[in-house]
Amino acid sequence: MPQQLQMYCHVKPWKCVFEKMKWHQAVKCVKNAGMKKANMAERAGREYIDRLQRIYEDSGRTDSK
Repeated sequence: MPQQLQMYCHVKPWKCVFEKMKWHQAVKCVKNAGMKKANMAERAGREYIDRLQRIYEDSGRTDSK
């Protein structure tokens, strides 16, 4: 697990813990949180997922999404 993911997601309204999560679990966590606050959360969630994906690609991980 890349060290960048061993952290809390502080983008409100989330407090998802990505430590020990696989990629698809982290995505599900962000997407589920995003559904609770449609507009702001959806945009922020998408941006956060994109950032996580770049971290995974940079680290050479190929976890299923």
